[in-house]
Amino acid sequence: MSNEKNGAKEEIRFNVRLPPELHQRVITRAKANGRSMNSEIIEMLTLVAGDIENKKLDELREKLVMLDARMRYTAAELDEIAQQKNNLLTEITLRERMMGHGRPD
Repeated sequence: MSNEKNGAKEEIRFNVRLPPELHQRVITRAKANGRSMNSEIIEMLTLVAGDIENKKLDELREKLVMLDARMRYTAAELDEIAQQKNNLLTEITLRERMMGHGRPD
């Protein structure tokens, strides 16, 4: 990680112990990509960090889609309940009128 401080780059130095197999894989990958080991490790960490953040964003978006679907379902249910209520009120009104119990308007 580097920050600009008084026009100069400030970098944090940090030692890492790697198993020999992983060390060799980083060397191979760095050579293939024309980078130093340090640059390759930074690139790899940046990619992984981005992947983790992208995965989290995907999970959040999926939850949002599910909530939207639930809201539509609930709204549709409420519309259906309101329609059933109106149908019952209409039927009650018609039956009361047929029986001569109509309410004054």
